[in-house]
Amino acid sequence: GFAATTGKIAGFVRDAATQDPLAGVNIYVVGTGLYAISGLNGGDFILNVPAGVYRVEARMIGYLPVQTEKVIVNTDLTTKVIFSLETNILDLKEPVTITAPRPNIRSDRTASSEVLTAQDLA
Repeated sequence: GFAATTGKIAGFVRDAATQDPLAGVNIYVVGTGLYAISGLNGGDFILNVPAGVYRVEARMIGYLPVQTEKVIVNTDLTTKVIFSLETNILDLKEPVTITAPRPNIRSDRTASSEVLTAQDLA
């Protein structure tokens, strides 16, 4: 038979502030097309990674991406990579509420009209 030449990466992602596991994070082995998406426990496996040295990245909307350099994958072994993601404040802006006075509606009219001149529109 053929000798195995791949290993796997066990990625685990948590929120840097709360230390809670983060689900739905994309974990990429950069340059290979291999990736996984973290589950409810914050982790997942990337299988069939050719033995070698890689950069592994975790990305999720609302968080700053994090890369781990020099991740060594050995044949038939699992390499654990732990990510701690910090929220991206720019993605978490408070909703903006715009309030403007509303003109009173005259109850004695069924229709209203306003005359605009060219100067009003200029």
